[in-house]
Amino acid sequence: MSAEGRFPNTGTAEIPNEVRSGTFIGALIMALASFFTLVDLFGPQAIVPVLTNAFATTPGRMGIVVNAATLGMAVTGIATACVADRFERKWVMVAALSLLAFPTMLVAFVDNLYMFAALRIAQGSFMCVGFMVAIAYIAEEWGPCGAAPVVMSAYVTGNVAANMLGRMIAGAVAQCASWHVAFLAMAALNLSGAVLLCAVLPRSRHFGRVASKSTIINSMQLQLADPRLNAACLVGFLILFGFIGTFTYVNFRLSRPPFDLSPTALGLLYAVFAVSLVATPAAGLTTRRFGHRVALLAGSGISVVGVLMTLSDALAIVMIGLALVGGGTFFCQAVATGFTGHIANHAKGAASGLYLTAYYTGGIVGALFLAAVYGFWGWSGCVVLIAASFALMGTVAGFFWSLPALPTVVEPEVSEACP
Repeated sequence: MSAEGRFPNTGTAEIPNEVRSGTFIGALIMALASFFTLVDLFGPQAIVPVLTNAFATTPGRMGIVVNAATLGMAVTGIATACVADRFERKWVMVAALSLLAFPTMLVAFVDNLYMFAALRIAQGSFMCVGFMVAIAYIAEEWGPCGAAPVVMSAYVTGNVAANMLGRMIAGAVAQCASWHVAFLAMAALNLSGAVLLCAVLPRSRHFGRVASKSTIINSMQLQLADPRLNAACLVGFLILFGFIGTFTYVNFRLSRPPFDLSPTALGLLYAVFAVSLVATPAAGLTTRRFGHRVALLAGSGISVVGVLMTLSDALAIVMIGLALVGGGTFFCQAVATGFTGHIANHAKGAASGLYLTAYYTGGIVGALFLAAVYGFWGWSGCVVLIAASFALMGTVAGFFWSLPALPTVVEPEVSEACP
């Protein structure tokens, strides 16, 4: 493969039928795993105005608290990277989903903003473990036969579904019942996912346990020495920086004149993520054909155009813009996570942990920084900064993702078959 990350087979004619079948089933399972793991992450964004009133706080402060889950994911990512390659992947994912249900359920009963934030951080920690280990699992199990981009795209498609349906569920339940019940519904989804993965997810076949702390430290040092991985981490940071900024603070604009949308309407608005359900599978196919760098540049450009369209006072144009931002950023996320697993030919858990730490750090920085920007300059100020972040991520990938690979540890040969 070239340094840019192309794959040798751009079609499926040479792939045996049993491999294609295993890839499809695996992609479906991983998409569901992603949905149940990440449904809690952005679902509450649709009810930020409701929560702001319930806790008698400001939009900026509530935006930060709701997105505190990204802080938990950022902090946990680096810690999990140090130990992820010591435990079998399947059971870590099952445990993460099981434990995630508890803070999700407890959020429904809090009446204190600080406790709300603490539980959101705890949610983020468990979501990060499940997400990070899943990325490593996909790279290990489907990488040998070249199907990892397709499965990774399916995983990110599950993330899209979680974003879309999570918001729609939260908005509808909050209006029909209360925001408390919305969090209980998400806790039930977490437990359902744990049961599903326990029953149907295959155990790792290509997992190589890292036994010693010194080996883990060496692996982390090797990963950090790779400029391509550093560039991938910066891209991840910018993706969630812009995504969080867009889909948190646009809610305040849409809930006020000239739009005056209700919580249910705000939740239904996220049906625009249906575009992303098409965009993320396309990311895998685009990557196989044109390489990671070209695919990322395309997604970056789409995201810039989309966020600029949200400046319009016409709801239809704003919705198209949000659809392009959602599709473009999820497309970029599928490409960037696939690129991370692709360039890490050892200690994939450590590599994905570093990427996710950067990714979710971008989310919490976006929530904090754009809260101040929104307070001073409103939505137009946010748009300028978000558009700049999307343009920068394309520039970073364009310059750094085509660099040659550094000498790395060579892993033993593995079977070419997929699960």
